[in-house]
Amino acid sequence: MRRNVTIAVFILAVIAAALGIYHFFLRPAPPSSVPQETPVVIPPVEVQMPPALKEEGEGEEAVKEVPQGKALLEKMVSAVGSGEPLTFDFTTKINVLNQGQPQNSLVEGKAILGKGNLGTLQLKNEQMEVHVYSNGTSCISYMPRENRYINLPAAASRRELVATMMTGILELPAGWLADLLEGKKTDPENWAVSASEHAGVACWELHAETPEFLLKMILSKEEPHTPLLYAMDLKEAAMNKYRIPPGVSLTITMEFSNWQLWYVLPENIFEFKPPEGATEIKPGPEMSGAPLKEGSPAPDFTLEKLGGGTVQLKDYIGKGIIILDFWATWCGPCRRVIPLVSEVAKQFADQGVVLFTVNQREAPEKISAFLQSQNLSVPVLLDSSGDAGAIYQVTGIPKVVIIGKDGLIKEVYGGMAPNMKNLMVERIQSLL
Repeated sequence: MRRNVTIAVFILAVIAAALGIYHFFLRPAPPSSVPQETPVVIPPVEVQMPPALKEEGEGEEAVKEVPQGKALLEKMVSAVGSGEPLTFDFTTKINVLNQGQPQNSLVEGKAILGKGNLGTLQLKNEQMEVHVYSNGTSCISYMPRENRYINLPAAASRRELVATMMTGILELPAGWLADLLEGKKTDPENWAVSASEHAGVACWELHAETPEFLLKMILSKEEPHTPLLYAMDLKEAAMNKYRIPPGVSLTITMEFSNWQLWYVLPENIFEFKPPEGATEIKPGPEMSGAPLKEGSPAPDFTLEKLGGGTVQLKDYIGKGIIILDFWATWCGPCRRVIPLVSEVAKQFADQGVVLFTVNQREAPEKISAFLQSQNLSVPVLLDSSGDAGAIYQVTGIPKVVIIGKDGLIKEVYGGMAPNMKNLMVERIQSLL
């Protein structure tokens, strides 16, 4: 189900702004393609666990034992994963340290969840805003700033609705939250616990470690225990899995507030009524079916070309090898990838290889100025509405797609691999 297409396009802008030179919405690399880079060293979290905490009593000190992490988690899961209606606000923060330079961003959100797959989600940042309405039979994503919406199949469950609200590397905290709200125990079970404060409120602070992450969780001290913060520091295994280059450290944090359990739902809260003048985006079969991948037929689109004229992709599909490069001038990795794909296309131009760079939602003047400043001469298609990107399920840029002579997608590259040019050359040679 590709309910999350417009949400993912929204989140794309957030991470791109956060990283500047690297974008995280990449599918995990297969084992054979995990880059063997110098690992990013993140110092372990040291937690001092006192055997007991002293709390003030009436006229005397009372000693209260620190609860076990497993017991705290069980109470939290029981409270927020009961399946009853609830609501909460959240902020997802992406803290990046790239070669010693901080590059951070955030996404603000609100969730109102009913029983089963009923729910509304609101996500926003400075660039875009998306509201999601799941009424049990359909799921509508509405972009209020553009006054556009798309109607897609409903989520199968509360878990699926929440887990797919963010993609790429942000699926990690979203998946944790989704499991929690579904009433599933979260891994690991062994957490170190200490008393702390968060925003001036007494709380329990928990720490744990897995092969991929250093984890931190803050729970309200009062029952029912609700999460106030969940943070993930990525270790080497996760950095390799998501193709994060050396010299970058990454922490993802979700902060929560305004929890209301057993929430009394407003009437028709999950129904979407299009505002006046709203435009419906019609999903193609690729958006409502299985994810687009190698072996899928290449979808058609028609776009205006920078400098004039139009290109209909079906005029080229089945006649030669096509390279599509989805990009934008503000995307650091895109600026490094576009010269590479240009060189590869020129290398095989006499063998029928055609390149189209597909710019995402930027003005022609800005694109032309960028090409001139970089001394680049490449064919640029203007995806002003983002529809072609949605058809090709572009949830992060750069994204390079190679289409074979048979009209099928042969390779999809997300982000910029260290040896991307060589990989593309070898793949195209195998298709000739």
